[in-house]
Amino acid sequence: MSDSYNVRPDDIEDAALDDMVIIFDDHGAVNAALQMSAIKQNVDYIVARDNIIMMMKSALGSFLPNSVKDLFPPLETFVSEGGQLRLSALPARPFPFASATQYIFSPDAAIKELNLKVTHAPAGEDSNAASVQKTKMLN
Repeated sequence: MSDSYNVRPDDIEDAALDDMVIIFDDHGAVNAALQMSAIKQNVDYIVARDNIIMMMKSALGSFLPNSVKDLFPPLETFVSEGGQLRLSALPARPFPFASATQYIFSPDAAIKELNLKVTHAPAGEDSNAASVQKTKMLN
């Protein structure tokens, strides 16, 4: 597929994920949202933060019971400390978008197939990084 990403509806069955990196760079927005949540709930900031972390872990654990132990610690650190959260996928072979529906009842298998990783870095490290997504046509 060219860099123009001109995909016709009939071509989507041939589109696949080769690799992907998504970077969330927090410069205080998470802290501000937690502060507002604490005020709205009339609780201490730490209580609000810990409640959000607990709810996120519960939700992620119910959706991804086998992957939560690997994926959640960087997410928890990101909520607690801010900084940078990096979500990357590097499947062993291109992952056809058309096959994504087969994983609807087994998202843990999709995590494994995509080789999905979540990492955290403190604020300031690699701050000029860009989000990248590549696709290829399967023949």
